[in-house]
Amino acid sequence: MAPGMPRRGPARPILEPTGHCWVSRLITNPGVVKIEDRVDLPYTARGEDGEARLGYARIKSWDQTDKRLPYPVWSPGHWYEPDGIEG
Repeated sequence: MAPGMPRRGPARPILEPTGHCWVSRLITNPGVVKIEDRVDLPYTARGEDGEARLGYARIKSWDQTDKRLPYPVWSPGHWYEPDGIEG
């Protein structure tokens, strides 16, 4: 493994679905944005209605969540977005 690369922590996965209806089924396609000591994770979430929304979390380390928004940062809102962010 290259120097400075993150190693897998004991907590896997980092994010799991929650009881919120918009993220109750699955989480996929996380991105990682690292700015200084802060690591942001935008991710695709699917809920009970099957629509894909964009969620956000911030992690302290590769196995500890620091902040996770209880609402999506983007939701579908137009007729041409029938499946949400991936449609």
